Amino acid sequence: MRAPKYTLCVLSFLLAAFLGGWAQAAPAVEVSVGDGPFVRSEAVAPLAGQRVRIRVAEKPGAKVRWVQLVRDVTKMYKNANFPWDPDPYQWVGLADIRVDREPLTRFDGLWEVEPFQTARRAEPGDWTGASLGPIRASEFYHADVGSFWFQAEVEKDGKVERVPAKGLRVSVRDGAGFLGWLSSYLNVPAVFGSLTPQATSFLGVDCADAVSAAHGKWSGRELKENLNVAALVTRLPHVVEFEWGEGGADKAVRWGTDVRPGDFVAVRYAGARAYQHVGALVSDGDGDGLLTPADRVLHAGPLPLAYSRLGSGPFQGHITVLRPESPIVERPISFSPARLKATADYIKTHAGEDRPDGRITPRMVVLHWTGSDSLESDFKTFDKETLAGGRPDISAGGDLNVSAHFLVGKDGRIYRLMPENVMARHVIGLNLEAIGVENVGGVGDRPTLTAAQAATNAWLVRELKERHPAIEYLIGHHEYRKFEGSALWKEKDAGYRTAKSDPGDKFMADVRRRVADLGLKSAP
Repeated sequence: MRAPKYTLCVLSFLLAAFLGGWAQAAPAVEVSVGDGPFVRSEAVAPLAGQRVRIRVAEKPGAKVRWVQLVRDVTKMYKNANFPWDPDPYQWVGLADIRVDREPLTRFDGLWEVEPFQTARRAEPGDWTGASLGPIRASEFYHADVGSFWFQAEVEKDGKVERVPAKGLRVSVRDGAGFLGWLSSYLNVPAVFGSLTPQATSFLGVDCADAVSAAHGKWSGRELKENLNVAALVTRLPHVVEFEWGEGGADKAVRWGTDVRPGDFVAVRYAGARAYQHVGALVSDGDGDGLLTPADRVLHAGPLPLAYSRLGSGPFQGHITVLRPESPIVERPISFSPARLKATADYIKTHAGEDRPDGRITPRMVVLHWTGSDSLESDFKTFDKETLAGGRPDISAGGDLNVSAHFLVGKDGRIYRLMPENVMARHVIGLNLEAIGVENVGGVGDRPTLTAAQAATNAWLVRELKERHPAIEYLIGHHEYRKFEGSALWKEKDAGYRTAKSDPGDKFMADVRRRVADLGLKSAP
């Protein structure tokens, strides 16, 4: 359906090398998201409504202007022939995509700007005070969600430097999770037969690359190969199949039971042997609990990514609903009423508070290592409801067993052991404020955690910060005593302390580097 595999591999390699070299040569800007610090970055992905500030260093005697680089969403581009063309799917070469430079005149002379500050906008899309350009006037252009590129022009002595050279990408997500990441591909040109480097760099996508690349961004596992719709249908688990016509499905398909938001919906048109289009289910548009033509879907190709009704999109035919893998595997530990009571008793004894439901509002994430190289052994340890022997260091603190909210294997796989809003016993003095993340490893107090675990921990910290906005600290277990005497510290027993080395300064530095833009603190 696309170019020969060896052709795609060579072109993907060359394009990736080109983009990589481009990125290295590009000057840096500093950007801040929310209340986070300014950091040097070429791309950020805030949630819709979060504050975004961009700045470049002021040069004495220089002038600064800002422009928006607007990519063309008015045209269907192609690397391969469209299905209705002669020689369908034949490779025709990388598309030459139009990019307009639109001055943001109201930011002239400002070294720091907030491009999404609504007070500066007279109407949606009016960023410059001038009439809308042809691209931004398109039905496929979104003014407040999707991807945007900004660039500063610094002029001195007649010379103009464009910073950064390819523009700072701000991919605004219309919500958290996979669907939020998929919405960040709004304003990205439609390129039929797009290549993986185009999709991962937000240069252009088709239907399969849009959902695949967005899932990779969300899961922290970047898309590395070019997948078409047929490949997705082959690789991903099938949830339900049915025929879809003008009136909808030929059988009852229920939200929450058969399908859920974020599922991929792939269609094989009448008379075709292969699946040809895919999108992602968004919501039950008419609220009747059934999959109907009124329900919302987000999809691209050959047109740019857009929200539409399932009944108005090109989905008539045989539909297979696919469910991509979540980065988090649900593997709950035993949590009977007896364990809940022991949790409430622990809170009463150590913090002097009555919380019969064990509920917490997380304000920090604490990273640990287990001291074992066996995920199964670690799970069995946490699964026990009462503290086993061999823990004289903490046995005086009560019979409630130690636990954590998440367990991360050496391969980076994440397992959720218990709800994030229920207290786990994992860090003295801070249990009522903290989500605990245990990492398999650290035998003999040696730093044996893997690069995959560091990457996964960083991804999980981001995910937790989005779900629990009150989180403002990220610490290693060995740093917990920095909080003694602070408002977060809740431990009545002055003699109940342990010495910890996990997960070590090197691991924490690695994770913190990856989430520096969140501005999480390490001490009160």
